[in-house]
Formats: sequence, structure tokens, C-alpha cells
Amino acid sequence: MEKITFIDDEFNEILFEIVDQIEIDGTKYLLVEDEDEVATILKEAEDESSDEISITYQLIEDQNEFQKVMLSFMESDEYDIEI
Repeated sequence: MEKITFIDDEFNEILFEIVDQIEIDGTKYLLVEDEDEVATILKEAEDESSDEISITYQLIEDQNEFQKVMLSFMESDEYDIEI
């Protein structure tokens, strides 16, 4: 599986494995899992803080958006998601 490194607000690095990805309304979302098999969903965002635009991932802050994306991931038969 492909892995990515996520840096939280306290600059801690968290290594995630990408379980799945989907696109909803033009936005890409990743279902990721850490080394303790705890899953979360990350949202793709453009980082325009420098001269070059780079792609970053962030946690979903809007509860309605999170539920919509979570339900889409739950439709897959490839894995089980427990809430």
C-alpha cells in the first residue's frame, strides 16, 4: 500500500497507509490508517503559501461534509468501517 506522512498542528509526523480514495464534487478524499489501525479521512487541499501550488491533505472540519464522505467510503465491500 502507498504511504503518506501527515504533519499535525504540533508538527508531529504520522505515517498513514492509504486504504482508499474517492472524489466527491471535485474534491479528493483519502481513507487512511495509522500503525495502530485507526482510520481517518483526509481532504485534499491546495497550499498556496509559496510561489508554487502544492497539494496537501487536511482533516475535514465540517461535520456534514465528513458524514457525506464517510458514507461514500462505507459503501465499499473491500473493507469494514466501524464508527
